[in-house]
Amino acid sequence: MADLTTVPLMGTSLLHDRLLGGARRIGGIYHLDFQYAQVSTDDKWKAAAGGIPQHSFLLATVMPLDAPAAPEDEEVLLLRVDDTCMLPRQAELIEVREFAMRQMLTGTGVTVDGLTQQEMQRSGLNCRILGTFYQTDLPNGKSILDFGADLDNVYAASRYHVYKPSPAALAAIASYPQITEDEARKDIRPDLLTIGSVRYSSTRRRARRHGEHLVPVEVRVDDFIEMKTAVFGMTRMGKSNTMKTLATATFRHAKRIGDPIGQLFFDPQGEYANPNVQDEGIALSDLGSDVVIYRFGADPVNIPEDREVEPLQINFYDSKQLIAAQEVIGSVLATVTTGNYVTNFINAELIAPTTASFSRRNRSSRARFCFYALLGRAGFTCPENYTFKTSMKRDLVNAMTGDQNFSFTLTVPKSGEVQAQGVDAVQAILDWLLEQREAGNQDATEWLNDQSIDAIVPVYQPTGVQQGWRWVRRASPFHNPAARSDYAVRVHQDLVKGNLVIVDLSRGTEQVLQLLSERIINHILGKATERFTENEPAHRMQIVIEEAHRLFDRKSYDADAPNPYVRLAKEAAKFKIGLIYATQEVTAVHPAILANTSNWIVAHLNNTQEINALSRYYDFKSFEQAILSAEDRGFVRLKTRSGKYVVPVQIALFDRSMINEARREAGLSELASKLPALTPLFDVQE
Repeated sequence: MADLTTVPLMGTSLLHDRLLGGARRIGGIYHLDFQYAQVSTDDKWKAAAGGIPQHSFLLATVMPLDAPAAPEDEEVLLLRVDDTCMLPRQAELIEVREFAMRQMLTGTGVTVDGLTQQEMQRSGLNCRILGTFYQTDLPNGKSILDFGADLDNVYAASRYHVYKPSPAALAAIASYPQITEDEARKDIRPDLLTIGSVRYSSTRRRARRHGEHLVPVEVRVDDFIEMKTAVFGMTRMGKSNTMKTLATATFRHAKRIGDPIGQLFFDPQGEYANPNVQDEGIALSDLGSDVVIYRFGADPVNIPEDREVEPLQINFYDSKQLIAAQEVIGSVLATVTTGNYVTNFINAELIAPTTASFSRRNRSSRARFCFYALLGRAGFTCPENYTFKTSMKRDLVNAMTGDQNFSFTLTVPKSGEVQAQGVDAVQAILDWLLEQREAGNQDATEWLNDQSIDAIVPVYQPTGVQQGWRWVRRASPFHNPAARSDYAVRVHQDLVKGNLVIVDLSRGTEQVLQLLSERIINHILGKATERFTENEPAHRMQIVIEEAHRLFDRKSYDADAPNPYVRLAKEAAKFKIGLIYATQEVTAVHPAILANTSNWIVAHLNNTQEINALSRYYDFKSFEQAILSAEDRGFVRLKTRSGKYVVPVQIALFDRSMINEARREAGLSELASKLPALTPLFDVQE
């Protein structure tokens, strides 16, 4: 698309060249204040201009179209049609129209004279003043089309002519600003994405006849990186299509600038990881080797489609994943019960720092041994040939092996250490020690005398109504004895590399989905905080949450609660982490997240409660009736961080061409066709 913003200074006015060229007059302003302009128009002018739908952009100016203007007059007002309005003599016009209609219906043959007919065609438009376009000259010999979101003067005289912009001018208005003043000064060309085309109304008959449905809308890709973006709309209104388009554009942008930008998709339905018919059998995973898929419950050994998928689980028995296992079990316990013993369990020290004293490291190894016994009792599958070791006095080992009721074989590789093969043997050892403590065995009592062990034993051996290890079983979906490392660590490492990571949660329950997602986000925020406090450059990342209400729906919206999504909204910008979230309900999103959202993409919402909540932001209130009634897929109202006003847009269809453009940026060959061509759902190109 041609540059619509800057031209060399050669006496040419940007206002004429970019906005007023090819404009069609539709009327004039008869009343003007700082917020609204009332426009007098005529049916003939509206028909010649191809119609004036609600929310269409209009231009008002006193500048002549074919000659230079006086310096005082060199400005163009940008108007948006909000509704019709009453003309000063509206009552008389209605009376004449009603009389003419009666004559037509009764067939009396009375003819209306030409002057009366002309007056009958007049009507009024109530237009919101969005701001003022004007030209700013730069020191480097260029001029920029500038915009202010208000008026700096109001004239009482009726001098303003009102025009419908040409398609080229409309593209400049809908895509403004394609370049900022700072970029123009430095001669920097921003990365732009054609996100769709201008669409004013659900009915598009006149727009298609006049070619106005193909007017492109370009957005700045940078607006969606490191920022918060909301995508609202009912099911099947094109939210996923929009997010795939933005993800592909970000992927291309990262390749173009040579700076890794990791993207993390939480995919509750598997539509990002897997091809589907709507997207011509393609998926984001087709972007190439930079895409990594994690799937909850993945079984690469027994399920063929999981062979190239990372399991979204951890091995609770792996010492390197032990802290993560304790964290997961603690989170599960916290959802089903309360009490000090849950808090104590979460705070038990299973791995002491390497700089800790020998005594402290010895006690933590015993607590770790008890934790493994708890896993065995809760039924967690132990990897084959696992050997568990702990410290133990030789007298205590001899007493245990000499007990006829103890049937497991132990190994004593060196003094003060004992080894057991398999988790059953670990359970048997802990059971024996607990029995001996009850019997008064001093050595057993001394072995068990530790605060961390005291935190684990009540879960291993619950009393009263406590469920203990039975509750721990609820964490079984998160355990996979084949998992190589903590999934949160692996996801973060992939994002640092600039990979596009898809977390497929289609096989999980609501609780699983939330716990897994929050662990990943908390780990990412933790690592980002470390780099920030150490004054290290931040890793650029995007977090994309589909069906966000499923994750945002927490038990408490208390500002002091550890809500990772609120923390993302408030702190992520300084960490260079962006958040894109899609949901059906504005009210499902925490107010702190909404308040920090820079980009808004709003499709059809079906109830006034949600629209009322939306109307508190920017000027979406003007679009409330259209959002409520128009159910066209991909028809959105768009407000970007750099954009100065809301633009009605038909979002482009995510298709093979987008994938292929991104693959070319990555130096990959184009993707071959997988399915025959399908009928587009988004008619940006016809």
